[in-house]
Amino acid sequence: MNSVRTPQVVGGLLDVDCDETTIKSLLASVPGNFPIDELVNEVEQRNRLKLILPWLEARVQAGSQDPPVYNALAKIYIDSNNNPESFLKENNLYEPSVVGKFCEKRDPYLAYIAYAKGFCDDELIAITNENSMFKQQARYLVKRREADLWAQVLQSDNVHRRALIDQVSSCPSMRLIRY
Repeated sequence: MNSVRTPQVVGGLLDVDCDETTIKSLLASVPGNFPIDELVNEVEQRNRLKLILPWLEARVQAGSQDPPVYNALAKIYIDSNNNPESFLKENNLYEPSVVGKFCEKRDPYLAYIAYAKGFCDDELIAITNENSMFKQQARYLVKRREADLWAQVLQSDNVHRRALIDQVSSCPSMRLIRY
């Protein structure tokens, strides 16, 4: 058996409506390593991500620190509403840009959490602007204290500039600390 082809085999089995127990057994029995992100992609394309949850949890128990494992867990926790906010805040092994992108249409606040954790400034500004999350954007900017980032959001052609300024000035705890 060629373990590298495991993701494609799992995808093919899902396409022919193979029994989930058979797929789970196959995953548990595969020797060696294979590209986890490809497996996640195969099952995610078919909206069957939860199928690999036991396998992912076994990887975590075995000490895996592979970001694709934690990206997949984050996606499952988000889709099943299994305490995703806590996972995103406490876990340091997922890739914030990957998980944030996944969250954007599902729950912009969770995307904000992931982007903030990974300092994905451009993505965070975009998601908070698109969803009128100016309070969160203001908190992030105050916490980051990056002059270039402030310059970016305070440009005169930024249509969201006024809303951001209003948020910063309306909350005493958000005012910038003088150096």
